[in-house]
Amino acid sequence: RMLRGRSGVLMVLPALAALASAATKPNFLILFVDDLGYNEINLGDKKPATGGYTGYGGRVATPNLVKFAEEGMVFTNWYSAWHCCSGSRSAMMTGRLPPRVGVDSVGGGVFTASTISGLLRNETTFAEVLRGSGYRTGMLGKWHLGVRPEFMPNSRGFQYYLGLPFSADMGTTVWRPDEANQWDWAPEPLVEGTDVDGFRVIEQPAALQNLSVKYAAAATKFIENGTASGDPWLLYMSFSHVHNPQYCSSTWCNTSSVVGTGPAVPTPHGGTGSAIQEMDWTVGQIMAALKASGADDNTVVFFTSDNGAPSNHVAVNDWRGSNAPLRGFKGQIFEGGIRMPGMVRWPGKVQPGSLSTEIVATYDIFVTMVSLAGATLPSNRIYDGIDISPVFTGVSGAKGHDCVFNYQTGKQLAVVRCGKYKVHFTSTPPLLYDLEADIGENSPINDTAIYHPVVANITAIRTAFLATVPAVPDQVLAGDNRDFTICGAPDSQKTYPQYPNCTLTPENWEVPWPTPPPAPPATKAAYV
Repeated sequence: RMLRGRSGVLMVLPALAALASAATKPNFLILFVDDLGYNEINLGDKKPATGGYTGYGGRVATPNLVKFAEEGMVFTNWYSAWHCCSGSRSAMMTGRLPPRVGVDSVGGGVFTASTISGLLRNETTFAEVLRGSGYRTGMLGKWHLGVRPEFMPNSRGFQYYLGLPFSADMGTTVWRPDEANQWDWAPEPLVEGTDVDGFRVIEQPAALQNLSVKYAAAATKFIENGTASGDPWLLYMSFSHVHNPQYCSSTWCNTSSVVGTGPAVPTPHGGTGSAIQEMDWTVGQIMAALKASGADDNTVVFFTSDNGAPSNHVAVNDWRGSNAPLRGFKGQIFEGGIRMPGMVRWPGKVQPGSLSTEIVATYDIFVTMVSLAGATLPSNRIYDGIDISPVFTGVSGAKGHDCVFNYQTGKQLAVVRCGKYKVHFTSTPPLLYDLEADIGENSPINDTAIYHPVVANITAIRTAFLATVPAVPDQVLAGDNRDFTICGAPDSQKTYPQYPNCTLTPENWEVPWPTPPPAPPATKAAYV
């Protein structure tokens, strides 16, 4: 079985853990937030001393995530595979960096709402592996790895799916109208389906302000039914929050002073901080359902984000708010674009209130779950992920990655971090940073005695790594075809000529509330 060693050099490892019995296989819950920055959740007293996790200096409250941190482990060096959506998600689903799987492998960007291709069918997702090992599998929320039926979650190992197939701003809604028709997009669809019957559109446009309640209810039902069945289960909760537009329900709108400049944040609606707080509420509802189900002690819960926050999450273009103390934003290979908030919780296995400084990555989730489930990895490919369960269960001497590799595009392996040193290969000469001394990447140490030996060593590791990455056609560059646009009502303008074609739920074009919503109840943790 081929995996990449922590130095970045290929090595052959023995088989993973011996097969677990059905009675001991843990459940898995992945809480995956969209565009959530390093400093956008507020962990209160559980925030690391090195910075971040302050909720914009206390302007955002996330009490359910505080509770999560009190019961689990917080990571200070959790990395995404990519600086934006599709690439990051492809890596988590496969345990392999995006260039290996043909997502943005030569600079194609992200999959669109009418994309021709998607995550390649010869790639194996963690849902497919766990399904083959007796797990019930479900997904809620954003997919963003292809829209044609063969690429959708129901065809990639998930028995049940409810969600938006792509970002919340890639279709028109009352929250993101296409007033200038510059994109000519279809209304945003909300779809639901199974691996047996495929998917169907249930709302178009989606009423984004109702999504959190829908997701919480669907997650509760899945957890209850999965636990009652006696089978182990996997639930991938991929939030549509907190990607622009910053929609929210009347309960949560206008509950935070943090308001961004992204598209369709109509006064008195929306706001980055309000969306974050609603996401936290949803986490609380799901965690309460997990505890009520009786499955809590046998469930591993992961919490992280796909990439850093974009610049328009705040009114002033300043990374020191959303991603502080990290420099940069989504779309960049500074730490603010690729270092994520990350936590793991597993009662009785993870030390409550613990902290890890080990270097881990979102694509480790794949290998970790497969290992803990006693399942078998496909053996004809290279995995970039490693099993990090020894780290979060407190095994003495357990280590994360020695090195992590981040691309600007598939053509450019832009930065490599090994230990505390990070080299930016986008500059000539390369820039070297000591991230322990300079977490904000403010002052390169090119003029120090260690520059040449450290850069030479990391350059050699980079070269060896690149030799393991074959050329794979960029599936994003396969292009778009309007025939593949998801459309729940192809002739809707015959009935509703005032609305865009594909309108299935015309009532969702109405502004949710024409006046400011009422003040919300006092914020408090939803699970105990």
